[in-house]
Amino acid sequence: MKPTFGRIPYDTGPTRFSVVDPFLHHGSLTRYVEDAALFLDVFQGLHPADPFSLPVTERFFPLEEPDLKGWRIAYSPDLDYFRVEREVRTVVEEALRRLEEWGCRVEEVSLGLEDGAEIVTNTFVNLWAVWFAAHYGHFLEKERDRISRGLAATIEHGRRFSAVEMERWRQNRSAAYEKVEKVWQSFDLLVTPTLAVPAFPHGRNPREIDGKPIHPHNGWMLTSLFNLTGHPAASFPCGRSSEGLPIGMQIVAPRFAEKRILTVSRALEQSIRL
Repeated sequence: MKPTFGRIPYDTGPTRFSVVDPFLHHGSLTRYVEDAALFLDVFQGLHPADPFSLPVTERFFPLEEPDLKGWRIAYSPDLDYFRVEREVRTVVEEALRRLEEWGCRVEEVSLGLEDGAEIVTNTFVNLWAVWFAAHYGHFLEKERDRISRGLAATIEHGRRFSAVEMERWRQNRSAAYEKVEKVWQSFDLLVTPTLAVPAFPHGRNPREIDGKPIHPHNGWMLTSLFNLTGHPAASFPCGRSSEGLPIGMQIVAPRFAEKRILTVSRALEQSIRL
């Protein structure tokens, strides 16, 4: 679970202000939803080392029994621009049907992100590369033989860009943020697949989906949008592929509404056994 930006202090960045392009978050990786709620309670709050840290405004633990009647769930199967494996869609949509059985109203939506490959993915990749170039570029000169080829390529890519281009990417971020914010005018949560494919072996990134080529580094993860916008999001393992590999659904909420994510995740946890 990745909470709202600032909910958990981030005191390990290269500088106190280096965590916003893109947003960097501390979050939890837990076996049970209740543990994620406990983690939030323990780690949230103001910290003098993080100028973006937020005061405690609510507690998340212990979790209440979920009551989802009347909840409005927006479902985006592909964020308008990803290619997603059919089996992933099937598993996520089966989990959504459970939510409907508990009284939720699920509606498939478009976020207006048909140009998301440019305003989301490319923006995220370029900001990430500039971040590494700015803070770790000295390794290229001093310890090139000790860093990975991937890191070296990321730094070299980041060195290509100007401050003017950085500001243009912030315009893209603003546009993406506004599109996500519009969802909350009609819905309580947004659900998408976490990845466009089931789990795959380390180092063997997918290069195609349904016979069509995708980018092996970023053409399969639907998560970077929310590292640009700062909205809280979680990945819940909602089922398995025909080969027994886990498939995740991404649950996204308005800022400061982590409790909604925990509530719907808890309901699913009680009914889905992997």
